[in-house]
Amino acid sequence: MPERDAPAALVRATLEGPAPAALLDEGLRIVCVNEPWKRFAESGGARADHPSWAVGASYLDAISSPLRAWYERALRGLLGSREAWHHDYDCSTPELERSFRLTAYPQTEPERGLLLVHTCRVERPHPHAGEPVEAYRDADGLVHVCMHCRRTQRLDHSGWDWVPSAVEARRASHGLCQPCSVHYFGVP
Repeated sequence: MPERDAPAALVRATLEGPAPAALLDEGLRIVCVNEPWKRFAESGGARADHPSWAVGASYLDAISSPLRAWYERALRGLLGSREAWHHDYDCSTPELERSFRLTAYPQTEPERGLLLVHTCRVERPHPHAGEPVEAYRDADGLVHVCMHCRRTQRLDHSGWDWVPSAVEARRASHGLCQPCSVHYFGVP
């Protein structure tokens, strides 16, 4: 895919392709999504027919509140631009460690908007599969999980690990891990 505006035929081909893709209008509302997008949502535990993914919904409504402003600045900054934007992110499931690249292609024809394509870069079984979440519970019985990458904080605060069983932990506290905080807000 070229780094500049994708012509209408290329947009159609992308939406008919194997990668999860969505077309947004100038207000960052969803114009359409493809079938791989729906399967991607379901593989992460979301319902493909959830109102957050419906045509006319704001793309930003499906993003957690601390990160919503960061994504909004990035995506709105592309409107009217001619250069693609790339963002790598983790989107693991309890079974699989997954890493994706979001590429946003600005559109000017027939109307301003963005074509979003999520390309899978890594998909493999978790190295920490089977690790008990109890090893990460604090004195209050809480597991501290990053709301963006979903990694779990070690009890000694020395780092964050991917612990599949923590994704579905009943007693969890959500914040941002240091790598996500630095990346999105420049704050350690």
